[in-house]
Amino acid sequence: MGSEDSDLAIPVTFDDSQPVPVGLPTGTSLKGGRYEVAGFVGAGPFADLYTGKDTVSGQRVELRVLSRELLSDPQAEQRLHAALAAAARVSHKNIAKALDLASHAGQAIVVSELVGGRSVRELVVERAAQGDRVSPKTTYNIIAHAANGLAHAHGTLFHGALSARNLMIDRAGRVKITELGLVYGFPRGAALLATSQDGSALAPEVARTESPRDARADVYSLGIILLELLLGRPVTHPPRVPRELLPQEIKLLERCLAPDPQGRLGTVTELKEALLLSLKAREAKMQARGPSVQSARRAEEKKPARGPKPTVRDENEEKWLIQKDKLDFGPFTFAQVKEQITRDEVLPDHLLIDNMTGKRCAVEDHPDLHDLVMSAAARRDDARRANAEAAVIKREKRKGTALYGVIAVSVLALLLGAYFGARMLQAASKKGSREITSLEGAERDLKLDLKPRPRKQPRKKGTAVASKTKGSDPGFDDSVDLGNAAEGDDESARLSDDQLNSVLSRHQGALAKCLMGSGERNADIEFIVRGNGKVSDVRVNGETGSPLAACVRGKMQAMQFPTFNGPRTKASFSMGY
Repeated sequence: MGSEDSDLAIPVTFDDSQPVPVGLPTGTSLKGGRYEVAGFVGAGPFADLYTGKDTVSGQRVELRVLSRELLSDPQAEQRLHAALAAAARVSHKNIAKALDLASHAGQAIVVSELVGGRSVRELVVERAAQGDRVSPKTTYNIIAHAANGLAHAHGTLFHGALSARNLMIDRAGRVKITELGLVYGFPRGAALLATSQDGSALAPEVARTESPRDARADVYSLGIILLELLLGRPVTHPPRVPRELLPQEIKLLERCLAPDPQGRLGTVTELKEALLLSLKAREAKMQARGPSVQSARRAEEKKPARGPKPTVRDENEEKWLIQKDKLDFGPFTFAQVKEQITRDEVLPDHLLIDNMTGKRCAVEDHPDLHDLVMSAAARRDDARRANAEAAVIKREKRKGTALYGVIAVSVLALLLGAYFGARMLQAASKKGSREITSLEGAERDLKLDLKPRPRKQPRKKGTAVASKTKGSDPGFDDSVDLGNAAEGDDESARLSDDQLNSVLSRHQGALAKCLMGSGERNADIEFIVRGNGKVSDVRVNGETGSPLAACVRGKMQAMQFPTFNGPRTKASFSMGY
């Protein structure tokens, strides 16, 4: 098979006469050993999804075994190559990259970037199980980032089958569009989707014809995802816009979901901009309620106390934002806010914002956080005093040591004949010289190897792994951590490798002392830098509680990295001598 303009240029042959195998067993080799099947993930409307490994690059990938019914058209091979070649030319941070095409036992297999994380559908269902919905600001971020990816793709091709199932949120909190190009151009693709749970996301014209003809088909699909986020449940067909939504939201959804394409918004960018105006209207409505709420609170405070102060009802509800230097971070649960206070990432003058009501206050003024904030501040003051006292003691000790050295040299000069004293002095001198040379050599030979960290490296058998139990190692969890697409679409700003290396290189001597003192020769270090440039979490060789981890954490938390407009940067490096 083939297409001369194909960027993939992969000859693939699939044969309908061959029996359909029952799945791809783990370890199955594809494309001459280039890829290896790792495991089954789930079945989709037109493809079964597996994870695999690229044996050349070592990266994990997604493998989609396409349905025979999808490829039943006589020109299916040519259409498949053309569609995926176009998808491979699309490169954007909000789109999962199409990488390759393979075949096995008469089946066509699409190889693409592994996203991981969870789908928007899974997020909606999870919130519904908690009796909640996705917050308005997170809803805007999801739709805005998806719109950014689609707007970029529309210069090459249209998706036509976007849904809450194939719109993913990866473990770094970035929204990723998947399955781009898999339905475009296939006559059977729309029919297969129409009978699935994703059928409601298909634009009517796509369900009737072969493929989407313009961007308004993707406007319809993105409108269905927006409605699902606002309702907190999957959308049934035909979609119905409830009247209890805000007037701006109702008008926007009606302009997205018009059966006739001519009645819809023309581009996904228009959808994003209209949704931002709707979000601002919602926030203004919340702020307008503020004075009456504050008046009621003041009246309540004047009444005699009848019990303890009110507390947060659900500490696991992701509705809190933290504002630092006019930048919002979150959303977080109340429990996560407390954890950040204890790690000195949230300070008394930072603002705490309720993302549902728009109410805000200084962190130290919240009745459920005041004592914790004051305790953290007292602990920081105690630590500063202790460090100052330790520095004074260290200086005095150095002075005393120098004085004793002068006296010893004077005595030795007067007692030239003291043979045993001279030998002891000589032995001590040699020993000290060896220790200093060893340490200086370690610092010279210390090797720092910074590696990018979007994905997790496999660990060798026997290596300690950090506990994944609830509440442990909070900085390395997989929670949704979306940026703010309203702020110039810089939702996932991170420090570069050069910025990280510059700071680490200045402190390699201190890190070398930690490594030598532990008796280890090598260490793999993972760490997280928050937006304020401070290191919040450190894990060494998969552990957080070892003496080496404690020493490295202490050294790294004293470092100051550049500040950046984002929630956090995950990175890792190795050192050895």
